[in-house]
Amino acid sequence: MRSIRCLLATTVVAGTVLLTAAVPASAAGISTTRATAAPATQAVFSAGSFATSLDAAVQQAYAKARQEAANAGYSTSQCVPLGAPNIEGVSADWLAEVTIQCTR
Repeated sequence: MRSIRCLLATTVVAGTVLLTAAVPASAAGISTTRATAAPATQAVFSAGSFATSLDAAVQQAYAKARQEAANAGYSTSQCVPLGAPNIEGVSADWLAEVTIQCTR
């Protein structure tokens, strides 16, 4: 009698496991929806500036590029320099051209 009870209990447990595995997750009330990240949006902004000092020309060029990016909805933290500034001496002034890439 005892062995019949053990066999019956094992059969019931095995049947429950099989039925649970056969039920789709959506029917069992388990969420199967996965969150997907929106694709990243990237933009490139270039600007140039003349100044009497090299540092001022570079700083002003980056400020102009960041302002263009801000006008397009990018924050400063979303933008990074793309390559080195292009610098030229023009008469007594400096010309700096810079490019930044922004991602959101």
